[in-house]
Amino acid sequence: MRVYLQQIEGYTAGQVWMSLRIRGLVAQFLSDCIKEKSAWKLLKPHTEAIVAHFVFPQLCFTKADQELWEDNPVEYVQKRIDPLDDFGSATVAASNLLIDLAFDRKSATLNTILGFVNNVLTTYLQSTEETRDPRAKDGALNMMSALCGALISRKSPIASTLPEFLLTHVVPEFKSQYGFLRARALDTYCRYSSVEFPDKQISRSVFESVFNLLHDPELPVRVHAALALQPMIENDENRDALAIHLPQVMQVFLNLTNEIDSDTITHVIEEFVEVFADRMAPFAVELAQQLRDTFMRVMGDVVSNQPELNSSNIEDISDKTMAAMGVLKTMGTLVLNLENSPEVVYRLEEVVFPIARFVLDQRVVDLYDEVFEILDCCLFAVKAVSPNAWNLFGAIYACFKNDGVDFIEEMLPLLDNYVTYGMDTVATNSDLQERLFDMIESVMKSDRVGENECICACKLAETIMLHGRGKVDGMIPGFISLAAAYLLVGDAIKTTPFLVHALEIVLNALHYNPVITLNVLEQYQWTEGIFTRLVQSTSKFSRVHDKKLLIFGLTAVLNIPAAQLPPSLQNGLPQLFEAVLHVFQSLGKAIEARDALERMYEGDDDDEAFDNEFEWDGAEDELDGGEDFEDVDDADEMQSAFLKELAGQAAKALGSDEDEADLNSDDDDDDDFGSPLDEEYTLESPLDEIDAYIHLQDKLAEMQHANAAVYDAIVQNLSQENTQFVQSLMEEANRQREALAAQQQQKDQESGDEIVQNVVKSKWDDEDADGSDEAPEAWDASSDSEAEAGVSVPAPQPKKKKTIAERIAEKQAEREAKKAETAVADSDDSDEDAVAKKLRQRQLEIDSDRQAAEDLFAGITIKDAQAKDVLTHTPKTQDEFDEFQKALVEQIEKAKSSRLYFSFLEKLVRELALPLKDSEVRTISSALNALASEKQKASRDLAKGKKKNKKATLGGVQKTAEVDMTDYSRGYDKFDDFDDFM
Repeated sequence: MRVYLQQIEGYTAGQVWMSLRIRGLVAQFLSDCIKEKSAWKLLKPHTEAIVAHFVFPQLCFTKADQELWEDNPVEYVQKRIDPLDDFGSATVAASNLLIDLAFDRKSATLNTILGFVNNVLTTYLQSTEETRDPRAKDGALNMMSALCGALISRKSPIASTLPEFLLTHVVPEFKSQYGFLRARALDTYCRYSSVEFPDKQISRSVFESVFNLLHDPELPVRVHAALALQPMIENDENRDALAIHLPQVMQVFLNLTNEIDSDTITHVIEEFVEVFADRMAPFAVELAQQLRDTFMRVMGDVVSNQPELNSSNIEDISDKTMAAMGVLKTMGTLVLNLENSPEVVYRLEEVVFPIARFVLDQRVVDLYDEVFEILDCCLFAVKAVSPNAWNLFGAIYACFKNDGVDFIEEMLPLLDNYVTYGMDTVATNSDLQERLFDMIESVMKSDRVGENECICACKLAETIMLHGRGKVDGMIPGFISLAAAYLLVGDAIKTTPFLVHALEIVLNALHYNPVITLNVLEQYQWTEGIFTRLVQSTSKFSRVHDKKLLIFGLTAVLNIPAAQLPPSLQNGLPQLFEAVLHVFQSLGKAIEARDALERMYEGDDDDEAFDNEFEWDGAEDELDGGEDFEDVDDADEMQSAFLKELAGQAAKALGSDEDEADLNSDDDDDDDFGSPLDEEYTLESPLDEIDAYIHLQDKLAEMQHANAAVYDAIVQNLSQENTQFVQSLMEEANRQREALAAQQQQKDQESGDEIVQNVVKSKWDDEDADGSDEAPEAWDASSDSEAEAGVSVPAPQPKKKKTIAERIAEKQAEREAKKAETAVADSDDSDEDAVAKKLRQRQLEIDSDRQAAEDLFAGITIKDAQAKDVLTHTPKTQDEFDEFQKALVEQIEKAKSSRLYFSFLEKLVRELALPLKDSEVRTISSALNALASEKQKASRDLAKGKKKNKKATLGGVQKTAEVDMTDYSRGYDKFDDFDDFM
């Protein structure tokens, strides 16, 4: 340390020469010494001299800077606005040293630094024009820019003086005769843009000054003016003033982009496009054309410098490629914000698609992500697939065959939109079906990808089956075969997410067409093995979407006539229905959790609760004050602990042979496959439109009428508890129907339409489209005035409880009597329309069947069936801990409206963490930090109006074991380890 200090003293005195590289390394060494206790003791007495004579000169505008400004202003701008471009320089190192002093040793250094800056600025202000040193003021403002993170905090002791600082020392330099000082003033003001002036007239004057500098003769000044305008558009008055000149401003930004070939200005353009989306439509096409010209010019330079453009020779992304990325992102933002103007988006496609084809044909892999995103935006904005988009699909498929198997996750949203909005074309084009299946199959069978990519393939298959019901029968057997290749090999699946998505391929196939699906399973003798694994894995279906799909898939099987069911399933029908009921037991809580998650992300974040600002009121960080130093750990200890932790994680990830054997065992607990899937409140699918409770009620009514054998098989084996639970599900279905009817009635009233009585219609109603006046003989009519679906029958007393046969006989007699009454009434109404009469009769039949099911399952409510006091029970298993966690959260959240709630949580978490190890505490802390980051990002995305991302975010997964995907019988005998659910 003493040697370093002697060298610094010699340099500042002009006795020792130091190169820029050496000065940068010295500054980095001093930054490290700040964090080390013993080194700081030696360094502390010299900090004032180091700041004044070593740091400050390197932050001033130098002769070398002046030469670069004059000779190559583009390079000057890139070095100033892109930290990575000047990374490792003496200037950046000196700035980092200043920041470390102010943040890590604020008590000892910050007042000294601010005093020095104030002295420089005051001296400049009091001097005459002839004696002023503009380079010194540039250095002082540079120091203030570096310290902005600490000084703009709400708790900053000088926060109230910042408006005066800006008006006295910064804003006047907007008109400085020195270009570099104008640029520095703009940069400083941009960093302190959150500071509010007491007078709105001052704010308007400052805004006008910045706006006028967009036309400054010096390129760096124009660039910094554009950057300074970006935060200023948050002000309503500034936005209104800019809106008048928006075309001219955007043209200036485009010109700057062409001059500097940097993505910095494209970020500004992107921000302006989002903020002024409603004003962009008139000149959106012209703007897109100019962005296209900029992109092609930039990429033309890249191609000319790299004759053979491919993934092997574009590893080091150049500045021009980064600029091209920025242009593509801006175009994507432009398209997405014109969602309400589809006619404009169709015109933009003519501009965007040639760019996409160029990137895909030239195999510019660095731009694949941006191209797929912008194409995704085009399809999403118009909710349709145009002929131009279908023409481009060939290039997308060719790209996939070349490189795309590694980019399936980036391609998934685009492919999802092609299927969602272009299913009519897919259904009638066998070539498109073959290409889509080939993409899915290539990923599922590839040895280059892991389970995360296989999950993307499963999602694409799911989209095809959900949106193409009844239209893509030929693709179903292939999807089932791809899933079976993993599900029938005990060690082929490593994680819960992939297991769930592989099973959901089968469930989607059952929901699509259960007869086709069961025929395929029986043909290859897969039925018993797959259904066994499905029933054993129901607890892993954690998301609302997963639970609903499981319900719909299994109820589709139960609605098949018993004679058409495979023999291996006929004896397992009660178990299938019990699996459905098991899913319903947790469906309500899953829906509540998803709704709460959506409210959390769409609500406004509490700035106070997530204030990670500079701490001014923390503990004293001096070494000499009678208190121990706690803020900064020893650097060597931190590095050693970090390396040990990484080593431990690596060892755990690799695992031993025994661990791997345990992982692949069929008898593993849920934890062996990792944690369940997290809820995705942004996930959208056609299943969202189907209410699970109403669906079950309708299916039970249909079974009772048309599939009595299966209905009797599942009903007669129900326990008393499950019978009561089914009744509670029927009551919940009635409540859902009433809510939907009320919503529809309100919509009709608002639109002024005539309110018509809703007629409940099931998917089987179309069977009577022959126009017959009589209801089928198999349906028993009932009076709509006496048997309504919404009426709940109270549970009978246990001592008077009738048998199931007696109940059915009573209801049958009642229905016969009502049928006769209805026949008399029908004969008197000779003028009634035949179709209306038939619908009424069919509704009466459905109501009657539903009422019979409700009478049969008369019992208690859902809450009564599920209620148990988990707070008084010590959990032992994973499921019990999950219940315990949910109960605690519900109980604690009751007090969240209190002003003491936040401090209570802070103390509670601290008390609970006290017995834990330091590594465990760090793990919890990392999880909370990740949550805060996610909330901040989600809030920022929602505030910008970005579309919902339909691509799921999953944790890293291990690569799947190599499996022969063509041998579907391989590993089938391993299912002896499963407990046969039959």
